Amino acid sequence: GQGTYVQLASDNVSYDGSDVFQADVTVENLIAQPLGTPDGTTVTGIKVFFHSGPTVTSGGGTVDVSNADGTGTFTASQPQPYFEYNTILQTNEVSAAKTWQWSVSPGVETFEFSVYVSTDIPVAPGEWEATPTPAFGTADFTVNDQSNAITFLRFNFDNYTCGSVTQNGSVGFGSTWPITDRQFTIDHTAMGDRFVFAGTFSTLGDHASGTWELTMSGNTCSGTWEGVPVNEAPTATIDNPSQDTTVTLGDAVDLLGTASDPDGTVAGHSWDFGDGTGATVEDPGAHTYAGAGIYTVTYQVTDDQGAASVPDAVTITVTSLAITTATLDDGHATLSYSASLSAAGGTGTGYTWSVVSGVLPSGIALGTQGVLSGTPVEIGSFGFTARVQDDGDNAAIRDLSLRICEAPVSLGPGGTLEVTPTGPGGCDIFVPSGNSGDNYRIAISRPSESEISSDVVTASSSPGCGVTCAPATSGSAVFPRSSADGGFDRGAPRALARTRANTSETLRGCSSRCAGRGVRYCCAAGAGDPVVQDLHELQHCGNPEHGFPRRRERPRRRVPGQCTAGE
Repeated sequence: GQGTYVQLASDNVSYDGSDVFQADVTVENLIAQPLGTPDGTTVTGIKVFFHSGPTVTSGGGTVDVSNADGTGTFTASQPQPYFEYNTILQTNEVSAAKTWQWSVSPGVETFEFSVYVSTDIPVAPGEWEATPTPAFGTADFTVNDQSNAITFLRFNFDNYTCGSVTQNGSVGFGSTWPITDRQFTIDHTAMGDRFVFAGTFSTLGDHASGTWELTMSGNTCSGTWEGVPVNEAPTATIDNPSQDTTVTLGDAVDLLGTASDPDGTVAGHSWDFGDGTGATVEDPGAHTYAGAGIYTVTYQVTDDQGAASVPDAVTITVTSLAITTATLDDGHATLSYSASLSAAGGTGTGYTWSVVSGVLPSGIALGTQGVLSGTPVEIGSFGFTARVQDDGDNAAIRDLSLRICEAPVSLGPGGTLEVTPTGPGGCDIFVPSGNSGDNYRIAISRPSESEISSDVVTASSSPGCGVTCAPATSGSAVFPRSSADGGFDRGAPRALARTRANTSETLRGCSSRCAGRGVRYCCAAGAGDPVVQDLHELQHCGNPEHGFPRRRERPRRRVPGQCTAGE
């Protein structure tokens, strides 16, 4: 039947007005077994033959099939024209188009015909179940993948009495019993009992019937049976999200699925989004939840035999809670580090923090109160996913990265540190602080230019950041001050700019985010600024208050910006 077993469709229908009427016709397979083959591999093709007609129904004249592939006797004793599709069509597969032509007299207004399909269809492979009459229970057997043999037979007895023998339980045996012209016979003797099971498969290969006979302890019983393939259930999988996930309220969730049926077709899709809504397609797409909560999403399908898949499910947590920390300050190996993560929204009065994936630097841990702290012992960039949960069990996650720079360099009284800048985005040079009152000098040199040097700067005990150099157009700057309790801050504005060759450089303090003891020596260009210096020099000039030894030197010409005795 059209629309049940096959679907014939036409396209490019035309008539030349005098003789030739034609159309391009395709065949689609709608059943579970392939068409055009007796065993799944041998091609015998599909023949669409004219059961009746063509017959003129209005107008005058004649109509005949003019380009048939051949004639045969299918449903009549007279030759019937047919079109042949020399292919195997799998389930839901559509054939290539074939052009059908009719010779139609000019006076013909309408004509009609009916066609049938003749094709080989393999017996459905897999497990079959048989219902016997009289009933002894059930029987089941297995057809091989090539549909040309039975490889297993089992009798399942349910308190069955044959003569003087009552049988319970199952008796099964395996072998290879060929299927020839869609018929088979199994005659097997086991432990003195004889089992005979014979049958014939239907044209469509989806039904079978036959006879059975049992001989047990000299008692013989027999009957008939009807059998059908055991329908395998379809499968349904939620591809996205493939695992439980958390989203922020207002964000859409993209829902995608995959369904299949091993012995037929998927006939229906059923999604339940967990909020009273759902969908009946394979890929529902974006779905936005109206409120915060925990939602269980399920996806289930049914096949053309009515069997349902095992539902697949994921849990989607929708929360108004969000982690607001986007970036973390750099740390330095061997120096203590501390940074607090922050969040907003949610319910209750507190948050609980954890790391759910990724890795933190050795020596650093995230406490339940959201504080990253410890003393890192390795350098590099470390990506991790932080999770926060509120008192209402709502949760949010965010991917973060923590960079650990190299350990501080040592710079004692009289020492000089020369570095080549890493440019914007590179790790800063970090120099441990000495004492309040230490004197430092910064020198900056650029290609083909004379040295640009700062005045000598005296550190104080206020907490804060470090020493920064960056291009600027202003002549004023903020310089850092060191402290023994760890850190530096912006000091009072101090004119440190020197001009050479129409170039203005300003030494200024960096932000107060820096942690740990020491002078943080930075070189960071602002947006649109050129790369800064080629060489930087930071010199520890000593501290008279702490008795740093002073070197007495022969009288010499002082080099601008260089530490001298008494500084």
